Amino acid sequence: LAGRLARLTLSRPEAKNALRPVDWQQLAAHLTEVQQRPEVRVVLLSGAGGAFSSGGDLKTMPERLALPVAARRQQLLADSRVIQTLYDLDLPVVAAIPGVCMGAGLSLALAADLRLAASNAVLGAVFHRIGLSADFGLSWLLPQAVGAAQAMRLLMTAATVSADEALALGLVQTVVAP
Repeated sequence: LAGRLARLTLSRPEAKNALRPVDWQQLAAHLTEVQQRPEVRVVLLSGAGGAFSSGGDLKTMPERLALPVAARRQQLLADSRVIQTLYDLDLPVVAAIPGVCMGAGLSLALAADLRLAASNAVLGAVFHRIGLSADFGLSWLLPQAVGAAQAMRLLMTAATVSADEALALGLVQTVVAP
């Protein structure tokens, strides 16, 4: 945090900023800190290394599945509250999308008020590719951004879209040079 700008950067470029449970916990802590800093006027959320986020880190799936069902449910609810907190934040939130933005990463971006994508960005609601249903608020956030018909198409086909198509659909508001 620096003055009026809270810059939150997902920083696991070697994993295209895939989100582990610890990353969701860190985001929650940072958002709590932002809420406690009255000088902050805007939040900029981005990703390091040319990616926004490839979504949930599938490499952590075995350890999460090893948890008892109740504990797994509690962890998932806590992690997904980050989306709600970001969405409800009483500050403008800008998501700068420098590249890949998939799955739960797309949910995170859609919780922002304004989304800017690099011209080489690729976005997708790709949960079905790995046998999951859309989570982290995506089934609500996506139709809000693109309408019910396009949301259904993106969710059911797990299609990915270029930055220009994302702009045309309303997933992002601006496309900029990488």
